[in-house]
Amino acid sequence: MASEDRSQRLPSGGSSPAALATQTRRPGTRSEQLLGQEPGRIDICQRRNVWCDVPQTLKSADVFNAVAGAHRREILDALVGGEKPVGTIVSDLSMSQPQVSKHLRVLSKAGLVQCRAEGRRRLYRLDPTHLRPLREWMAKYEQVMNERLDQMGDYLNELQGQGEQQ
Repeated sequence: MASEDRSQRLPSGGSSPAALATQTRRPGTRSEQLLGQEPGRIDICQRRNVWCDVPQTLKSADVFNAVAGAHRREILDALVGGEKPVGTIVSDLSMSQPQVSKHLRVLSKAGLVQCRAEGRRRLYRLDPTHLRPLREWMAKYEQVMNERLDQMGDYLNELQGQGEQQ
């Protein structure tokens, strides 16, 4: 390996971002032409402006991601009964305090729980208003399932009627 190559290598064996950006590939690919890139160079940060300009507003995807975790759903279940301090949630769910705090932070960012300070304690409570996107999404599937269950009930009644006639 040349000495200039070693200067661009990280101790772990991976390449530095500068080295990755200057790696060459087949020059003049169609994607490079469309993106206006210089042939043979990779722009690893071509989408950075897209991510930097995304506003930090509540998105329904945040709610879906927040309730996707089993531990977070357990925390939501624990808070259904009312406001609780972190220590109570920790003891109720047999999870470590850092784990509970991490999950509460995710739930807070999604707007599903609210926190208030009472001295040195933090009390968390459920804020179900932000569950609306999830509820609306589930309503479609609930309707389909109810229709299918009704059809199955009709079919079972029909089978029962045929069995009684024989």
